[in-house]
Amino acid sequence: MRKAVEQLADGLPRLAAEAQWPALARALHFVLWLSPGPATAAFIQARGTARVQEVIKAAAASEEHGALGVLQPGTALLLLCVRESERAADLVVESQSVRLLLQLLLRPGVGPVTKRHTAEILQALAATKLVYRDVLHGAGVVEVLRAALTDAAVLADPQLLQRLLWVLASLSDDDSVYKDDMRLAGLPACLAALFAVYQAHSSLAELRPVAALMLRCVRRC
Repeated sequence: MRKAVEQLADGLPRLAAEAQWPALARALHFVLWLSPGPATAAFIQARGTARVQEVIKAAAASEEHGALGVLQPGTALLLLCVRESERAADLVVESQSVRLLLQLLLRPGVGPVTKRHTAEILQALAATKLVYRDVLHGAGVVEVLRAALTDAAVLADPQLLQRLLWVLASLSDDDSVYKDDMRLAGLPACLAALFAVYQAHSSLAELRPVAALMLRCVRRC
């Protein structure tokens, strides 16, 4: 099985270069189906993290309809790599992938599940190391979060919104530089206005954790 996973990882860039999107999506789903476990470790050791980043970049750059179908399993697999391996997380922040992930959050046509996976990757990075948070900050995460909080598609998805709020919470728990940028971007006022709306509807169970997290961010921004 290890050999099969290594060969599959090696073949991902070729499938992306040839725009074989359905075959590429199936290959990514196959690795996900095998995970977590030894297959995940084998995939990461076979430079799978870098290759998934290549695939996501190629799919995001393509105008072909089938390319969007690759983003969901691609971001799911990248999330798995980041959670399983510190080296995989290092690879993500050392590349230009963070900027691309931030772009996916607000890009029209990207599905909600892909956006949730993307937000979870950012959440995992923001919660781990100061250097990761610095990379997120340098890539414009504050501006993206501010834009997301006025995006109807984000506000209508409590799961996505909660993941993004956790990114914001990790930043607001840390450095005054981040907080200065948050204030300049108008995040505290935006969060306070949203909190009033979500708190008014906190009788809905799915909105309670969102409202609580918003309040935490308001107090610390």
